[in-house]
Amino acid sequence: MLPKAYIVHQTRDRVRFRIKAKRKDSEFFDLLGTRLKSISEEVEVRVNDALGTVLFIHPGVAYADLFADLDQLEVFEIFDEREPETYALTPVIWSVKKINQAIAAATSGGVDLRTLLFVAAAVIAIRQIRRGELFSPAFTIIWSAMDMVARASKEI
Repeated sequence: MLPKAYIVHQTRDRVRFRIKAKRKDSEFFDLLGTRLKSISEEVEVRVNDALGTVLFIHPGVAYADLFADLDQLEVFEIFDEREPETYALTPVIWSVKKINQAIAAATSGGVDLRTLLFVAAAVIAIRQIRRGELFSPAFTIIWSAMDMVARASKEI
């Protein structure tokens, strides 16, 4: 299966593709750059493995001809639509979900990550109360802990 290349931008004589799945794969982009330079002497090719992009500068070469040459080489699959969005926190969210699942599995479903966070917040709040800091940090921590309980009860 060929990697997916999305058109990031194009002008009259330039087109840039992003191949997100191969980003930071220097071996792939070195090989890709070598193969793409065989297209035409009129087409300048610049690859950037750090960004996962390929730039074609093609004055005098029509898009249809360039795309036909790329199809023949079978180095990536071209997608003309907008690249699917990925969110920066997606890996963090998946990691938290995995931790939650591991805790639930280890305790046979008796405890989850939210329960542990509530207990930790309650312990910190009690510690703050014992230190005499009742209103500022302790109140906020207790409020947050109770909010966690309220949200958990809505999800059940």
